Amino acid sequence: MKSPLQTMAHMNIHPSKVEALLMKEQKTSNTSVPLYKFLDMEFYGNVMVGSPGQNFKVIFDTAWANSWIPSSLCSSFDIACEIHNQYNAAQSNTHFDNGTTIVIPLGGYNLTGRLSTDMVHIGKINITDQTFAEMSYVPWAFVFSKADGVFGLAFDSYAIDNVTPFFYNMLKQKTVQKPIFSFYMNRDPSSKRAGTLFFGGVEERHYTGNFTFAKITKKGYWQFRMDSLKVKGYNMTFCRGGCDVIADTSTNAILGPDNEISLLNQKIGAKKFFFGRYVVSIKPFEVQD
Repeated sequence: MKSPLQTMAHMNIHPSKVEALLMKEQKTSNTSVPLYKFLDMEFYGNVMVGSPGQNFKVIFDTAWANSWIPSSLCSSFDIACEIHNQYNAAQSNTHFDNGTTIVIPLGGYNLTGRLSTDMVHIGKINITDQTFAEMSYVPWAFVFSKADGVFGLAFDSYAIDNVTPFFYNMLKQKTVQKPIFSFYMNRDPSSKRAGTLFFGGVEERHYTGNFTFAKITKKGYWQFRMDSLKVKGYNMTFCRGGCDVIADTSTNAILGPDNEISLLNQKIGAKKFFFGRYVVSIKPFEVQD
């Protein structure tokens, strides 16, 4: 007998129509995505884009709203693009090119590419008609990145070109039970696992007690108000009178005003490292007077 693919070809049925039908029938399913770490500085998980799926390592970033991955349209001279996995639109049966050029400024550099729409698979969840950027130029700084690209988890008001972030599409397509995503960050320095990203709720095995809720003061980043910061055993208050802070899953650093950070590091015995960063021994230390 004919195979399903032969039957579909005989009836002139495109595979994408069948996949779209299956996606409509999928049930709500929360999912967890394992996170991995690179040099304790970068935390990423695996996704698939297109049909059949093409694999990418991405940073799930609460400080970005757009999602992007390198494109096969990159120049062979673009080293940062060449050493990472690249999305090939021609190999996907569910790809749609909307013809829009996108430029994402990054300080003195720009990520440049085009918007495409395709199926995205994260954990156990399939997202249909997800728009993302396939970058034809990736700045050299990404040569040092283990991840191929970024999947943004910031608010849609922060998105460039009004692209709908993928978590909004998860909710719209009713693939998760609750409008919640949560991160568990593994603090074991001997493990390659950086933790877990859970869509649709929280994993109770990773915490005890109750959550403390902070009101979001500005939608864009996940920005909230911090009342103050104190060092145990030292009678000094930082962020006096309160200050606005953001929760950023793309960095392992704690950032703040230069004068306060310098004084804070001095008191806890931290040493200057590089790029304005300080390091402190994980061994117990005494606060310096």
